[in-house]
Amino acid sequence: MPMSRWKGLLYKEWIVARPGLAAVMIAVLLAIGVLPFLFHRYISGETSVITYGFVLSSFTLLFLSYMPVLSLFTSLTMDMKRADIWLHSPSSVGVLVGAKALFAVVTTVAAMVWLVFILMMVFLTSGGAAGIPEELGTGVFIGFFGEIGSLVLLISLIQLSVGFLFWSIYQGLRHKFGRILAVPVTFLLFIGSFWLNDKLSGLPAAERLLGAGEFRFPNTERLTQYSDLGIELSGSLAAGGLVVALAVSVLLFWLGLLLFDKKVAGA
Repeated sequence: MPMSRWKGLLYKEWIVARPGLAAVMIAVLLAIGVLPFLFHRYISGETSVITYGFVLSSFTLLFLSYMPVLSLFTSLTMDMKRADIWLHSPSSVGVLVGAKALFAVVTTVAAMVWLVFILMMVFLTSGGAAGIPEELGTGVFIGFFGEIGSLVLLISLIQLSVGFLFWSIYQGLRHKFGRILAVPVTFLLFIGSFWLNDKLSGLPAAERLLGAGEFRFPNTERLTQYSDLGIELSGSLAAGGLVVALAVSVLLFWLGLLLFDKKVAGA
């Protein structure tokens, strides 16, 4: 029963989100599959098509990093108009929100895979190795996007957790004090969280913890050696910072669930 319930909730998200997902997929197709050829022809023929593809891919990945939190906000806002979904559903608030968050993350991963697929097609149709050093194989590029995709996914998870927490804070404040007061108070708390994070991360103990260990990205390191590709990224990430980021994200999402559950119970 629990598994079938999850399937039902995910299917509901899929039905509602199909138009938006189609728009995202088409936008990625145009940005990566069409614009590089247009830029190469009308802006600068000296720059290879695949180089334009890499540059546009970086901006597209930045856009996709916001996809989970925006998807979650959209779904939650739609369902907030129907109190019966939360009050009379056999599933808990945690399961309802969790299904929405999981769907948002899965669709973001699908969009990233779609982006990589299109870029590979651009690579093949633009003359293969045009603008690409011969010693770099296809596996390096697949590994590179796997590494960068993991980073983007991590960033999107952090944004999802932070966004959901402050969305829940806003909903609670709006329910008690109205929208006029809820908006500025939520905004001030959001700004204050950056100040608190800056102070805490600047402590000596925190700096040692956040800087401990190292995850290396060998494919990213190899590609950054070729400036013609327009790739300028670090080939490593502090392991301590990664673990803390994931732990804090889980904590913030859990706090958001507690606040939202309290808001629903008081609705």
